[in-house]
Amino acid sequence: MRNIQILFIGLVCLSIVACTKGLNEDQSNKLNLLQSRLDSTLNKIEAVDTAKNKVSFNHFFENIRFIQEEMTDTITPELALFFDDYYSMRKAFKMYAQEYPLILNELKISKKQLADLKHDGEAGILEDGQFEKYYHLESNNLVLAEEKANEVLYAIETIEPMYDEMNPKVDSILNIYRTKESAEK
Repeated sequence: MRNIQILFIGLVCLSIVACTKGLNEDQSNKLNLLQSRLDSTLNKIEAVDTAKNKVSFNHFFENIRFIQEEMTDTITPELALFFDDYYSMRKAFKMYAQEYPLILNELKISKKQLADLKHDGEAGILEDGQFEKYYHLESNNLVLAEEKANEVLYAIETIEPMYDEMNPKVDSILNIYRTKESAEK
């Protein structure tokens, strides 16, 4: 009977030790705050109308190609300046097209890694010091991802209104030019 009591007390002590090995309140709060920042950034990125931006991107670069390769007539200085302003949006369009899918993927990976870290911490799988190491790694990754996401969002927020304002005029000018070229042939 004495052995059973010792065994029972040993199991209770082991259970208590195992239960306290999980995340403490401070660690849990840190992860929740990081998760909140990540979710906020991911929601902003996912809210971007990628279908509209893809159409705008393709149309923009087709217009630029036409202006550069097919408009052979001399244009007025005012029109040249207008086309130059229109052309200036190309860097933001290219940056969006290149960076958006990368940052979206990076944020989704970070979300998974953060969930894994929280799960491992709550399960008591992490050894001493591992939580802080992984937390700092995820925190640094999120800071970099937030910076890149903000750059992408700024580019979109900057070029969308410019494109929406300038493109109808560009389309009109190019349609007039195409009509004129067709009539001359």
